[in-house]
Formats: sequence, C-alpha cells, structure tokens
Amino acid sequence: MLKLDFIGFEPTIDLNKRDEILKKLNTNEAMCDFLEISKTISQEELSKVLELKSEIQRNADLFIVVGIGGSYLGAKAMIDALNHYFKEEGPKIIFAGTSLSSAYLKEVLAEMEDKSVYVNVISKSGNTLEPSIAFELIEKEMKTLFPDYQKRIIVTTDKEHSSLRSHASIEGYRTLEVPTNIGGRYSCLSVVGLLPMAVKGVDIESLLRGAASQEKDLTPSVTYAFWRYNLECRGKEIELVTFYEEKLRSFGDWVVQLLAETQGKNKKGILPVSNFFTANLHSLGQYIQEGK
Repeated sequence: MLKLDFIGFEPTIDLNKRDEILKKLNTNEAMCDFLEISKTISQEELSKVLELKSEIQRNADLFIVVGIGGSYLGAKAMIDALNHYFKEEGPKIIFAGTSLSSAYLKEVLAEMEDKSVYVNVISKSGNTLEPSIAFELIEKEMKTLFPDYQKRIIVTTDKEHSSLRSHASIEGYRTLEVPTNIGGRYSCLSVVGLLPMAVKGVDIESLLRGAASQEKDLTPSVTYAFWRYNLECRGKEIELVTFYEEKLRSFGDWVVQLLAETQGKNKKGILPVSNFFTANLHSLGQYIQEGK
C-alpha cells in the first residue's frame, strides 16, 4: 500500500467512484491495454524484437531512434535508469525528432558519417511534425550512405491507419506494430519502447515478467490518484515529482508527460514539475520552503 505523509490530512476514497473507474479501464474505449502485459506485446512480436536487437547489436555502431513524446520518453527513461553512467551497452544511441532544433539535426547527420547506422522511426499516426521532419532528413542520408538502407530502417507504427506504414511498404522497410488500444504515452512496454531498450542492453524479458507480476494490483495507483484528486479539490495546484538519483532525470520527464498530458484537460489537473534533489535544494529549495 502506498503511504504518503500529509500532516493533518487523509484523502477520501469514494469506493463507488473507484469501482466505476476500474470498470471503465477494462473497456476497449479506455485505450488501456497497457494494463495487461499480454496485450502490450505478443510472443511472436517479442521474438521479432529480440531478433532485431541481436542484428542491430551485431552490426551497428550507431542506433538512431526517431520519435517524440511517448514514442521515446519511456524507453529513454528506462535506458538511463538501468544503464551504467559511463559504460556503453550496445551501439551508441541517439534520439532524434524530439524537437525542431536544426542545429541538433545537423549534428545527428554528421554523427552518421563513418559509422554503421540503424534507424528506428516511431510514430503511431506517421504524421507527427517533429519526427516526420527528422526522419525525412535521416532517411535521405541513409540512402546516400548505405546501399542496403532498407534493412537498416525499422518502422514502428499503427497496424492500419498510418501514412508511415504506407511509406514503409513502398520502400520495403521492416515494421513493428503499435497496439491499437494503447496510447503513445503508455506504450513503453510495447514494441515502441522494448526495441530501443533491448538494443541498449536492458533485459526486456525480465522487465516484462516483473511488470506482469504487478499488473493485478492497482491499489497503489488508485490510492495515489485519490490523493491527487483530494489535494486538487483543496486548491493544491503544483506537484513536485522529486528524485535524488541522476539516472532518474529522464524518468522524471516521462512522469511529467504521463500526468500533465493525461489530466491537463477541461481546465483541470495539477501541474507536475520534475524536481531533482539535492541540486535543487540550493536553488528551488528556498522557493519551495518560503515562496508563495
């Protein structure tokens, strides 16, 4: 059971509301297949991911993952959290399409020179602006550098409704399917996050087993949700998601996305801020203690 200390305050948990929410989570309309590991990835797809992982680790010096938001935040969070600070596992990984920085893209293209490169472009719709621009430039460079560019580009996208899938079919790229009933920000344990994680040395089979062992118990999540709801009703509008470990910086970015993008609608929601101690104790710490 999750325990939070808020002096003089205990949250009210509406059991009828809780049961209503849990019932809704089990419908297809809720896009909540991420709650069941068996629905996030099939054994066939897992085998395909593991085969691709072995090929990329064997042949690539540089692995470029193109995507934004949920297409990369979860994978980057896990890679940063689980890997060594200074020792590289597998080929060097670069995330592209995460912004519209022309300087960054220029340096990505320069980094590709004199290296064996594989690319994984991730977009459920295939129409998101930032990864579309990045992939267009990276794909052009791949065609220039590698006669066998088709086998070096892997497309992760929707099964049917995706312009990127049509492009992959024309070019002959290998593809992975984003599950239909999983939104991008919750797709970390599908093919979206698992291939980049596997390439960087994360034991994804153990990761999936661990996730499956926890999927039946939503009590901590439900308790946390009611804490946030009750606090919002009391006028608490900012939440500091605080970490003490540098390896969790990217995890903080992912948590901020999950909370803000999911609940920041209809003029509702608490503002989540990723906050790193002890460094911020010497800057934000003063404001947290005595600011308004």
